[in-house]
Amino acid sequence: MVKTRLNGFQITELTDATPKVAKPGSILLPRTNQVSQLSFANGVAGAVKKYIDDNTVVAGKAKPVRISIKKLLLNETTINGKSVDGELQIQFGFDLVIGDDLYTHLIDYKGAVRYSRLPNQTGAADIYIRMGIQNSLKFFNDWLDQHKNNDAALANNVRLVFKDYTEKEESDTIYYSPKRPLTWDDFQDKVSARGGYAAEVIPGLGFTESNEVKSGELIVEMRLKVFLPKSAAYVEPGQKNDVNLNHEQRHFDIVKIISNRFKKGLLAQQLPVHNYDGDINVAYFDALRQITAMQKQYDTETRHGMNLGQQEVWNKKIDTELKAAGSGR
Repeated sequence: MVKTRLNGFQITELTDATPKVAKPGSILLPRTNQVSQLSFANGVAGAVKKYIDDNTVVAGKAKPVRISIKKLLLNETTINGKSVDGELQIQFGFDLVIGDDLYTHLIDYKGAVRYSRLPNQTGAADIYIRMGIQNSLKFFNDWLDQHKNNDAALANNVRLVFKDYTEKEESDTIYYSPKRPLTWDDFQDKVSARGGYAAEVIPGLGFTESNEVKSGELIVEMRLKVFLPKSAAYVEPGQKNDVNLNHEQRHFDIVKIISNRFKKGLLAQQLPVHNYDGDINVAYFDALRQITAMQKQYDTETRHGMNLGQQEVWNKKIDTELKAAGSGR
């Protein structure tokens, strides 16, 4: 008997997901046509798993797949006693195994096999149940061939692509660019958020995300937003000087520095296909904590720009890190 080739997958798990009260059906006994409940020595799941193990061969690098048996029902009937009509109904769920007790549902197979047999013919139920199982495997084989290179659930790896978010026309929000330093015209807030400072800015870090699958690779494009709303930039009257403007620019620079570290840290990781967003979010919230800590340290050591010696130390420190990351002015 020729074994069925499983191209790129292997059935590693099989579970009976039929309702507990459901019976696999009934057949008519040969010659007598007495009704007999259909049964399997090792249960439905055990019987299907044994058939698959004995009658399939795995080809190529195989992804682990679980079959959930949602329906396997065979019933036979006769009207005149001269022939027996049978119908097999099958519904199998195919799930990708992504970890211990972790699955991603891929596709359901629903099929039916109808047949007629002579009353004295034996073994028909086995024949058509096997046919139904083979049909389901062929269906999944074909589905996998069509989707393996463009379905995110089937991707082999994640590749991050970073870009800086930009706008064609500048609005209230300034997006960081080495070619676009702050000017006093950007300070459009009329009331200080905290009070007591010559000037202040409240820059932030965010990102947008999109993805596509190419040749089995999940490409995640992240557009980083190092931003400052002009409505979140304030300067006291009479405080517009180069020293104060430089101090506020460095607050903006610090967010860019942490953004670069955020990017570098993610690029150093091998992100999981099925939960890459989890790792990205962990890194993002860590970056926000780093921004808060570094901004606080900067203001403490420079006394909010009043300690000119420490301000120059920070100027050089910031410029060095920006230049090393290719973000220098």
